[in-house]
Amino acid sequence: MNNKKLPNFEWTKVGFYPTPDPLVKQFSDVVGKYLKEVNFQKDVSILDLFAGDGRLGLAIGRNLLKSKHDIDATYVEIEKDQIPLINKIVGTPKILRRNVFNWQPKNKFNLIVSNPPYLILNSKEAERLGFDWNSVKGLGRNLY
Repeated sequence: MNNKKLPNFEWTKVGFYPTPDPLVKQFSDVVGKYLKEVNFQKDVSILDLFAGDGRLGLAIGRNLLKSKHDIDATYVEIEKDQIPLINKIVGTPKILRRNVFNWQPKNKFNLIVSNPPYLILNSKEAERLGFDWNSVKGLGRNLY
């Protein structure tokens, strides 16, 4: 992929646009305010869909750790290059390389976070990700 610049952050070497840190912090702060009012048990399970490098799940997990919760985090990401980047600091994470659109979780989660990518999907990219192009082409160019 080419190395083009976007406002406020750069196209990374691994070829994805991570959620910028200021947005992650803002997301975590806003969600953290609501989570203070939720009466979680001591153990909290977090699911981070389209995990990328895991920064959203990590931010929420850190917020809950401040409240003395034990975190069970699951990160789901399809891109194999992203898997090593997922930050493993929070609890004991499970990292699954799966297509979120086809994945059926076996467990329930207390909290689900997601920031799906918005890349242009074409027939070649759909094939690479295991999508049937005829099934997804009518859903919009940016469904990914």
